[in-house]
Amino acid sequence: MPESLPQPATNAASSAALRSLYLNLLKRFLTNTLFDLEPDIDDDEFRFVRDRAEHYVKGAALSMLPLARLDNIENCIADVLERGVPGDLIETGIWRGGATVFMCAVLKAYGVTDRSVWAADSFEGLGGWPRLLGLCDIFP
Repeated sequence: MPESLPQPATNAASSAALRSLYLNLLKRFLTNTLFDLEPDIDDDEFRFVRDRAEHYVKGAALSMLPLARLDNIENCIADVLERGVPGDLIETGIWRGGATVFMCAVLKAYGVTDRSVWAADSFEGLGGWPRLLGLCDIFP
């Protein structure tokens, strides 16, 4: 008879480790840094600006935010949850929606079901009227 597969631990440390692995993988996907490096902020200013535009704007990244900014979003959401601050989350002025997707993922990873993530933008470029979309309910 084959050995049974080990059962995953259900303690808080294991849950935190799995949440971290999931969110870090998602950050790499959203920033298109799974197989590529981010532009080097310590590089010459001209090269950094050029490389950032190539990577984030012209490339396949779903967010213009670098990994450090997504880390900040994650830390802010965790702080809000730990402190019990009520309310939904919003991203205003979205681009491809990567930060909004990430906020939804953070809520899912923490098991939060009583908050929504909203995206506010004109969705027509400069000069359009703002519109609001609720997004977490489209990510099962």
